[in-house]
Amino acid sequence: MELKLEPTRETDVLVLGSGGAGLRAAIAARTQGVKVLLVSKSRIGLGSNTAISGSGIAAGTGWREPADSPEAHFRDTVIAGRYVNNQHLVEVVTGQSGRQILELASFGVTFRKRGEAFHMVQMAGHTYARNVLADRGIGIELTRPLHDYAAGLGVELWEGVLITRFLTEGKGVIGAVGIDESGRIYVFQAKSTILATGGAGHIYLRTSNAAGSTGDGFALAYYAGVPLVDMEFVQFATSGPDTDVFCAREGGVIRNRLGENILEKYDIADPVRMTRSAVARAMMLEILAGNSPDGMTLTLDTTPISEERFEALRVLLPRNTPRDRRHFSVGLHAHFFMGGIKINEPAETGLDRLYAAGEVCGGIHGAGRLGGNALADVFVFGWIAGERATERALAGEAGFPAAGQVSAEVERLRALGSAGGAESLDELVRSLKTTMWNKVGVVRNGQQLAEALDEITSLKKRAPKVSLRSYAELTDAIRLRNMLMVAEMVTRAALLRTESRGAHYRSDYPEENNREWLKNIVILNKKGQMSLTTTPVDLSRLGP
Repeated sequence: MELKLEPTRETDVLVLGSGGAGLRAAIAARTQGVKVLLVSKSRIGLGSNTAISGSGIAAGTGWREPADSPEAHFRDTVIAGRYVNNQHLVEVVTGQSGRQILELASFGVTFRKRGEAFHMVQMAGHTYARNVLADRGIGIELTRPLHDYAAGLGVELWEGVLITRFLTEGKGVIGAVGIDESGRIYVFQAKSTILATGGAGHIYLRTSNAAGSTGDGFALAYYAGVPLVDMEFVQFATSGPDTDVFCAREGGVIRNRLGENILEKYDIADPVRMTRSAVARAMMLEILAGNSPDGMTLTLDTTPISEERFEALRVLLPRNTPRDRRHFSVGLHAHFFMGGIKINEPAETGLDRLYAAGEVCGGIHGAGRLGGNALADVFVFGWIAGERATERALAGEAGFPAAGQVSAEVERLRALGSAGGAESLDELVRSLKTTMWNKVGVVRNGQQLAEALDEITSLKKRAPKVSLRSYAELTDAIRLRNMLMVAEMVTRAALLRTESRGAHYRSDYPEENNREWLKNIVILNKKGQMSLTTTPVDLSRLGP
């Protein structure tokens, strides 16, 4: 394949990713008058997990319930994370999420109101009703106004470019190289860079994530030598009608094929205990025990909910749902990555001039995320990353990449496109997704994790031999490389953590082990080898 190198684009702040974190970061930077370029592989404001979310943002403000506070929100978050959260980051999110809701409203986001006050709902694991929702309860009501506001400020928006590597000078990031589906290679030079590329749900066979969630940011960071943390913690959630609403808030139940209420069976019927991780684990254990009617799903029973109340909830069901239907199939899917890039309170990554925000970051949610905390994290750290990246851009001149970086990346991409072979790209992707679902999913054990690691290693050897017929398939092959790297991180970390905690459940180590595992697993690329180390959790704010 013949690739074309485009002229270099220069900017002050380069933002990679166009979900809530990327858009909020771009607005924060552009508001201070610097030149901002936002680059996305998907449609800006449409192709992200923020856009397809339920729009809930958690904020312990006391706006509805005076007893609520940032401190109460902090406590709920650390308990749900099973005490392995970075408590300093949690304190930032819970302390600033209310402010970000007001900022979003000023950008044109319309929130659901009750009179003049925000309408706030209680979600599983939260002590109080503290989740604010967009007017129609869909994430696009957040991202579209942010897109329009950013464009109105003069943020330069680029779509359809997959970033393949960072450009560096010394120990700092000074830009990036990307490629589009027409075979054009782009070089972006910047005084500071923000990584906000989201998660990696698509390494699994079943996921709720937007199509671009293939872990590209995780892989970029890893190859650049940035540490990642908590990669074993992947949140799985129910597919079908939202059990956060129908069960935790309204009293519905989930039944197995024997008619048993599994929420009571696993002692998670209390709304505060009914976290997504707890529900997913209970469901998968029932499925593996043969108590599913079809081997994949259980049944949501809404008959405990009154007719009048259920009628009000009907808007949450698929259109054309029969009016007398009160039982629904619910399955499981990969939903959210708690792990990711290790950052500090100013959203720094450890590489000079590189900042990160959103789901691509780890540490905030620990071993289990509460509903509404993802978007709270996205907007708080998007804002912080934008502010800090601007400060760094204003403090320094644009750097120049070390000799040969651009030409080396161009040659690498050309070699990938011309390698050729008999392997099917689709088959390799499907094999990886199946392996991750079956062996590194909701329920794990040492034997299956070891088998998965062997299968991932085999797929990595086969990946360079894929048959490519177009530039679009070349970008897919690059994403496959990223997916394999992320899958290896998740699997190695899950194999190392010999206990069960939050979303990480080992059937061979079914108990939480605070004596040995109040630790975080940190992953680092050391001269091409994946290194895993552990660091003790800082419990100075709240201990178990």
